[in-house]
Amino acid sequence: MKKILALMAVLSIAIAGKCSLAQAQSTNLFTYPTAPDTCSTLESRCNYLVQNFWNGLDLSKPIKAEQDSLLMVAVRDYLEIMLNANVNMSLASVRNLMFKAQSNQSNFLKLAQAAELLLYAQPANVIDDVYLTFAKAVAGSSRTDKSVREHFAQQVKLINNSKLNSPIANVEFRKLGGGTQKLIEPSDTTDFYLVMFTRDDNDGQFARLRMSTDAGINEQIKAGKLKVFDLTVGRPSSNWEQESSEYAKQWTVGNMPNALSVLDIRMLPCVFVLDKQHKVINKNLSIDDVKNAFNP
Repeated sequence: MKKILALMAVLSIAIAGKCSLAQAQSTNLFTYPTAPDTCSTLESRCNYLVQNFWNGLDLSKPIKAEQDSLLMVAVRDYLEIMLNANVNMSLASVRNLMFKAQSNQSNFLKLAQAAELLLYAQPANVIDDVYLTFAKAVAGSSRTDKSVREHFAQQVKLINNSKLNSPIANVEFRKLGGGTQKLIEPSDTTDFYLVMFTRDDNDGQFARLRMSTDAGINEQIKAGKLKVFDLTVGRPSSNWEQESSEYAKQWTVGNMPNALSVLDIRMLPCVFVLDKQHKVINKNLSIDDVKNAFNP
């Protein structure tokens, strides 16, 4: 299972070359900093770059619409550097960036929206706590429109309920056959949990079939080392219970209509991986990600 755990930690992978920033500066929104020779380690170089990344951009001047794509590239590079930087320095850098950006509300929102797009629409290696710092800045800004604040506040809630390396919220779902059940049962002693979220559609049915016939996953279930939850999002069809009865022989099957409003689910179908303490090891994995981890 240690091998499986290592393979499933795909979000921790980063390319060290990003910290050299050997990119053509003419194609960037502004001139990126260069780490001095005194920064002798990868982490120290990335720490320097994270702390000084935005020095070349005057945040008081509006970023023009035609520059939005370049801003997206800059935010992406900034976030990727953080993967090899000290987390506390990264969080401090985002707080400082968003504080300075408040002098121009357009820039302030564009920065947060770029980070949001990278997290949700163009999935990138964005650390949960880093994105939370962007989202909290907007959610707590009195200068920002109420609907925008509420939007980012909702994201804060979702991520906090299912943050990487933190216990998942003990959400409730409707069991197959009636009644409700909590995701976390104190009596559970399983080593790992796979929580699969799907819609009751063709994609969902195919995902369930692929998971249910996977030899590696079934081997771990039989050994008592793995428990699988199959949770259908939204309102299921009238045939859902009948179609789900076969899966219930090896999985815990249920319906969670409100899943998208309580957990950080970024795509469907997807799988969350929990450890014995119900901490989120990984999330929003594709079925291929999971199958490859159990069948390297």
